Amino acid sequence: MRKRKGFICVLLFAMIFIAGSCGDRELTLEKIAYNKSAKDYTVYLKENGEYVPYLVLSSDYNENVLLLRKNLLPDLMPYKKHSEWWAWYEYGSYYEESSVDDFLNTDFYNFLSEYTKEKITESEIEVTDKECYNSDSHKTHTISRKVFLLSSVELGIEGFDGNITTKEGESLKYFRKKEFAEKGAYLEDGRKMPYWTRTPDLWESCIVVVIGAEIIDTVTADSSSGVRPAFCMDKETVIKKSGDVITGEQVYVIE
Repeated sequence: MRKRKGFICVLLFAMIFIAGSCGDRELTLEKIAYNKSAKDYTVYLKENGEYVPYLVLSSDYNENVLLLRKNLLPDLMPYKKHSEWWAWYEYGSYYEESSVDDFLNTDFYNFLSEYTKEKITESEIEVTDKECYNSDSHKTHTISRKVFLLSSVELGIEGFDGNITTKEGESLKYFRKKEFAEKGAYLEDGRKMPYWTRTPDLWESCIVVVIGAEIIDTVTADSSSGVRPAFCMDKETVIKKSGDVITGEQVYVIE
């Protein structure tokens, strides 16, 4: 009987130790991704020292975790800076040469905290070939970026017009079954605004697909629209619960 009691005590101690060890494990970013658990998939990270919400959309985008800014950046901006009139050969909607692509990987990237920048990975994203503007070709190629815009297809807009757009990437589960209104995004002041995708409208060389306030639309690259950054982070990026971001609420944060 004594041996049995001793065994039970040892077993209970082992169970308590294991439970305590599990409780002390650090929570990682991939665990809250939408495709893993469609519940609490928002994390806050710092831009210019202020916490900003990001949607954790997928744990398997380029084998890393994809984040998308919940709201638009404060300032509207052109896809590519230019005067009012475009020449055909300037390819204003070509993503690799756009002003917004340059901004996201320079100025915006530097707004982020050092820890966030350390954990952001290079992502291979699919973009439309320049040769598609002058032919019936619908070819794409991949480029490597730290920060990028999602494509219209990734945002769940498929079959928009296969004659004037190419298929860049795959539809994300988060957007796949949502109504169009749910694909929209807002400025910090609550105004819903159109925002850029990285998808060109090939009917003309300066037209870009945008997620409008009510419908999908196309606008010229020199127009001012919202910017919604996306990037990938290492799956093992540590997140924590904090009550210091929103009064009376515990949220996930990346320091």
